[in-house]
Amino acid sequence: MTLPEYVQAECGKPFRLGAEDCAHFVARWVQERTGRDGLAIFGGLDRDAADDLVSRKRLLRSFFEGCRSIGLPRAEDPRSGDVGVIRCGNRHRCAIRSESGWLYRDETGVVFVTAALTKPLMAWRVA
Repeated sequence: MTLPEYVQAECGKPFRLGAEDCAHFVARWVQERTGRDGLAIFGGLDRDAADDLVSRKRLLRSFFEGCRSIGLPRAEDPRSGDVGVIRCGNRHRCAIRSESGWLYRDETGVVFVTAALTKPLMAWRVA
């Protein structure tokens, strides 16, 4: 599945914290591409756990642990299809790199933001 096909399939899903959120959006992409589930070490990520990560600003650390658990290598120069945690505005988001920016899911749906408006905090290569 290509990235545009994946995004199109994801667009119709309503946002639900702990099931259809930025972490799950990225985790499903990684699983589609690699067959590995970065959320497995958390036993999935339910609403309470997702709320806790957001409230304690532990998204970056948790995402790091998930990527490490499935052997994704770090990417210093992310390319299309890679994943990462970005700062967009005043929030951290799990996101997928596209050709010209980043894609993430929030309450409004799948969002595209240009690379110039984000700061990648950490990224991982998705084969």
